[in-house]
Amino acid sequence: MSDSVWFLGVSESNTDTVERFGEPTGVGSDAIDFTPQNFVADIQSPGASTSTIVDSVLGFTVLAKPNNSIDDLSFAERGFTQLVGLSADEAFSSVAAHFIIDVVEIDGMPVGGIEYNIEADMTFTPSEGDFELGVDGTTSYNTIWYGELMVDIKQHLDEQGINYSVGATKINVLLENTLTAAASGGGSALINKQDFDGVTITVNVPEPSTFLLAGMALVGLAGVRRYARR
Repeated sequence: MSDSVWFLGVSESNTDTVERFGEPTGVGSDAIDFTPQNFVADIQSPGASTSTIVDSVLGFTVLAKPNNSIDDLSFAERGFTQLVGLSADEAFSSVAAHFIIDVVEIDGMPVGGIEYNIEADMTFTPSEGDFELGVDGTTSYNTIWYGELMVDIKQHLDEQGINYSVGATKINVLLENTLTAAASGGGSALINKQDFDGVTITVNVPEPSTFLLAGMALVGLAGVRRYARR
């Protein structure tokens, strides 16, 4: 069980209803982890150019336990890509991840009609998440790729001039993750996602007296977590 936060309302949606992230495979130590099983874009070209895009939207809520706040979040993922072809322009793959983080409670109180949205894109290595046979290899190329992102919630609140005693106590996280594979001239391209270390939370633990109201509001919510697919 997570030490300082709850992960609530974990859900996944996409156009073909295939579960790509699946249920969380681990929740604890202020982190949530997924092991994708079906998150792969794989294409083989009979001659003409062809491509495929596979994506999924993952959403969940992070709720700070009493006497805690959510200071920053770190995301990480990794996967594999393989390109094969007889010429430079016959295979391509890419990975992208866009995050929207909505702060919905500060100091244990709803922010009302005010929106505090943070948008960010994950950074990938190598090749910034774009792999092309003519650039990265000759007739074949394969590599493990890595993605990471750190979002400083506290800094965002400070930059927006938002007054708080403790900080963000509830946030909604929405991630759109996309894999693309394209090939031509008899080439082939594959890219998959093998692991998603959902989010690792850094929390602030203030004096209990500064957070009495939030503690009263959150009593009885321990251990709440669900998984749903739309």
